[in-house]
Amino acid sequence: MVRLSSCMRLLSAGFALLSVGHAASAQSLDAFLAAPHRSGLVAAPTMDRLAWVENVEGVRAIWVADGPTFTPRRVTAFTEDDGQTVSGLRFTPDGTVLLYTYGDGRNRYGEYPNPTTAAAAPLQETRALRLGPLGRPQPDSTWIAAQGAAGALHPDGAHVLLVRGGTVRLAPLDPNEDPEPLFSVRGSVGGATWSPDGTQLAFVSRRGGHALLGLYQLGATRVRWIAPSVDRDRSPTWSPDGTRLAFYRFEGPGLDVAYTGFGPESEPYDVWVADVASGEAQPVWRVPRDGRQGFPSIQGRRDLAWADNQTVVFPAEVEGWLHLYAVPAAGGPARNLTPGACMNEDAVVAGGMLYVTHNCGAGDGLGLDRRSLAQIRITDGQRTPLTDGGREVVWSPVPLTDGVAYVRATWDQPGAVTVQAAGQDARRLDTEAVSPFQATLLVEPEAVTFVTDDGFTIHAQLFLPPEPAAEAQPAVVFLHGGSRRQMFPAFHMSGYYHNAYAFNQYLARQGYVVLSINFRSGIGYGKAFRQPAGYGWQGAAEYRDVLAARRWLAARADVDDTRIGLWGGSYGGYLTALGLARDSDLFAVGVDLHGVHDWTTTLRFWGSDLFDLSAPEHAARADSLQRLAFQSSPNADLHRWTSPVLLIHGDDDRNVDVDETRDLVRRLRAKGDVEFEVLLIPDDVHGFLRYAHWHQAYTAAAAFLNRHLRPASASQP
Repeated sequence: MVRLSSCMRLLSAGFALLSVGHAASAQSLDAFLAAPHRSGLVAAPTMDRLAWVENVEGVRAIWVADGPTFTPRRVTAFTEDDGQTVSGLRFTPDGTVLLYTYGDGRNRYGEYPNPTTAAAAPLQETRALRLGPLGRPQPDSTWIAAQGAAGALHPDGAHVLLVRGGTVRLAPLDPNEDPEPLFSVRGSVGGATWSPDGTQLAFVSRRGGHALLGLYQLGATRVRWIAPSVDRDRSPTWSPDGTRLAFYRFEGPGLDVAYTGFGPESEPYDVWVADVASGEAQPVWRVPRDGRQGFPSIQGRRDLAWADNQTVVFPAEVEGWLHLYAVPAAGGPARNLTPGACMNEDAVVAGGMLYVTHNCGAGDGLGLDRRSLAQIRITDGQRTPLTDGGREVVWSPVPLTDGVAYVRATWDQPGAVTVQAAGQDARRLDTEAVSPFQATLLVEPEAVTFVTDDGFTIHAQLFLPPEPAAEAQPAVVFLHGGSRRQMFPAFHMSGYYHNAYAFNQYLARQGYVVLSINFRSGIGYGKAFRQPAGYGWQGAAEYRDVLAARRWLAARADVDDTRIGLWGGSYGGYLTALGLARDSDLFAVGVDLHGVHDWTTTLRFWGSDLFDLSAPEHAARADSLQRLAFQSSPNADLHRWTSPVLLIHGDDDRNVDVDETRDLVRRLRAKGDVEFEVLLIPDDVHGFLRYAHWHQAYTAAAAFLNRHLRPASASQP
């Protein structure tokens, strides 16, 4: 047996990963990974003006397009891959000023990300960009409106909220004026939103196990509490006339219950409506209390909305799928606006219409593995498809005065802002980004399914090498993170999985058969699939899906079943490590990006008190749950782990503590017979902020996979 001392290689962020002979490899990786990613699409409230963020090789830019021509123009001058995010875009009511947040938030130690390790650590700022009237743009000017991420924009378009803990101030956009203190309360303030006339502020005061809905009148000397309770209020939303507030109320957990986002049960909640003048509130819709109903743990916009002054629109999953419902503000039966065995994800209400992305309609054979866009009239539920429902992924719909804009991606084109005027064909807004991305190198993934040994149907995307090989090829199973995610046979809306899709394409071009699987506990296939029994820390049931993927690949004539590997990030890193720990005889190699290796430590890192139940009557339960969590972790089967692994982690990770990888390295060193490499990236976070770090991680991953699955070509990954 080869000892660890002779096979372990330590790779740091500054280490030269590639030899001179690998230069061509880095260039070819750029041709895939440099695909532009577009996000954050917003529309001005009172004019046809759009803005969005484009990221090309880590250089972020804001683009603006004015109707009716919607010709894109770049309005920022960022030129470096500096890792400083650009997010939170929003227009002032008149559309002439665009606010955005520059830089990411603090970690638990109060530190802002510094992924370039700059001598002067960057800060987070709210910036204001003056654009000028529609059709008559003036020279763009930018200034810092506030330090940190500013809160709600006042309806006058000239002030923003500054919130720190329980202290709230009103800051002018004019940097020469000082903020005005409004109020301070116990706990931490969140969800603050202005009344339509700008005279009142609704907010939530979070106080540990309960959260109160508060109301502050400008100039008042005290805060009013709306129907205070020991439960947790969330998402206050004003009616258009400002006379009522809709909000969620979640039952406060007892001392013996800890909702961790896992398991068959969800947080029970209700939709409430409050009369602002009297402060009286009542539930207008209640989720059934059957133990499995609760707030849907799904990505996308799930806020409350008012269709008019009498109707509230809300998401719920009581029929097994995420749907949108309309309920009278005075209470009464709720109407399902989006019926069917499909998921409705990203929704916005405007002008009595609901614009929603969905995976409904399986007539083209693609089934649930896509996102399309529909317009639904709220009064009667009349549905109008706005996109063709083909091999597409659509996200971020924003209504225009006479149409809608959205971002749309396909298998060979990354997401692009698209404008669709009423009664006209969709028009893609192409920017002038210069990128080495080459769409002609991509292969069209095939949507496939297979069945697990316990009867679950698993959807996946199969990436095949462009040229058939004369002999069986190595294969890799890709495992996404989350786990509340869904991968598509197209570029993804998330920047993280946009990059993962590009890397899977790159691996296919290198001769790998790649299978990207949507394992149970992910979204897109209904609640029973997303919240099955015994998954995650409660038994790792989704690992059966990984084994089924391996069996499916091994049965293919074009796959060498002795050369099947795993790669994934976050939750996918967890499943990668679990596969190597439990079944190194089945999986020849793994690449584990910032994965979970011990559920007991990760759940504590996330703030769960699941194992810290101090009451004596709960001690036995806590102990048994802790044992179950550990047995569901890779560390529990470390003695069976023999396959080589590459471990990659940023040491400012705010999602999965870098100690998860540090501890695994300690254990592998002690074990002594597992070949492993470590790529530590100083000062970057979970979803790397710099393109250079994504490139570095994927370059190392490709080289590692080649060395173990394609040794004859390892010098040219």
